Amino acid sequence: MMTAVLQGLRVLDLTRVLAGPYGTMLLADLGADVVKVEDPKGGDPTRVIGGGPDSPYFVAVNRNKRSIALDLKTKDGRALLARLAAKADVLWHNFRPGAAKKLGCDVEAFRAANPRLVTCAITSFGATGPYRDLPAFDLVIQAMSGAMSATGEPGGAPCRHGIPTGDLAGGLFAAVGTLAALHERATTGKGRDIDLSLLDCSVSLLTYMAQFTLAGQKSPAPQGSSHSYNVPYRAYRCSDGKFVAVSIFTPKFWKPFCDAMGLPRLADDHHFSDPASRRINRAALDALLEAEFAKHPRDWWVNHLWERELPIGPVYDVAEALHDEQVRARGMVSHLSDGREALGSPFGETKLKRPPEVDGDREGVVRDWLGGTEKKDQL
Repeated sequence: MMTAVLQGLRVLDLTRVLAGPYGTMLLADLGADVVKVEDPKGGDPTRVIGGGPDSPYFVAVNRNKRSIALDLKTKDGRALLARLAAKADVLWHNFRPGAAKKLGCDVEAFRAANPRLVTCAITSFGATGPYRDLPAFDLVIQAMSGAMSATGEPGGAPCRHGIPTGDLAGGLFAAVGTLAALHERATTGKGRDIDLSLLDCSVSLLTYMAQFTLAGQKSPAPQGSSHSYNVPYRAYRCSDGKFVAVSIFTPKFWKPFCDAMGLPRLADDHHFSDPASRRINRAALDALLEAEFAKHPRDWWVNHLWERELPIGPVYDVAEALHDEQVRARGMVSHLSDGREALGSPFGETKLKRPPEVDGDREGVVRDWLGGTEKKDQL
């Protein structure tokens, strides 16, 4: 259980939509006091996506936080933000370069008043480069990173990842960068400004695809669920129309897999006996395996192959994944403090505070951070 390791850490979160709120939620799961700064007129725009004012989209990335609404177009709103920043350990925002000060978030002034402050700017393209002032969302980031060009079925159109990796990667990297800056601060006593680009984060996820391309190979093309260098490594249709995912990634699994499939002769067949041969003869091997998998339903194959401790698994839809016994056993489906089911935390949190109402925590935040009380109508 890691749920209280950041207890006492004060995080001021001015980000909206998905990347920033997802990252600060991870910090909140670890015990940080995350105060979400929202517009008094409706709050975070995701509150109404798919049905408001407390939409599933908003709930998914804003548990365990508190909310205060500030009108940064007013002198009082900007003044209270500055006071909170003076008491914060961390401040996240996603204003484009040059826009923060205009929108009432003067990061330079905040850091001058609070040298220990760690700030993290999460923007589409970062604070430098020719695209620095352009807007973008997850789809555009996935497209420009090259990821979409390698996603989907062979010969098909570019395909977006099913989950918003362009946004979520930004939140993850921002959380890592923030924790690193806090570790540095423990030694130097000084904070740091983090400039995080969603495009940079998504490009970094290319990993081996990028390295092979930089080494002179062609850019990877869509291969469905297959893998460029490992075979068999894909989803196969079973007799009930459902799929099982097979990932024979290392040589030690090849012979046991062939035996379990009732195809022991393949293990030593020179067409398939080593990874290079299987790559060359991918189509022939896939045809043999497709015929075998078509003989039984998905769950029969899963049980049969798991009994032999092979690296395979069922291809679930989202509802099936959320009801899987392993997912439930690990607490990855939990309950919010209001009783609603929601995703759990990978860090082991079991009691999750429901997402805040807009400005629902003003009194508590002012009391806890500033040591006093302040009425809303005074701001």
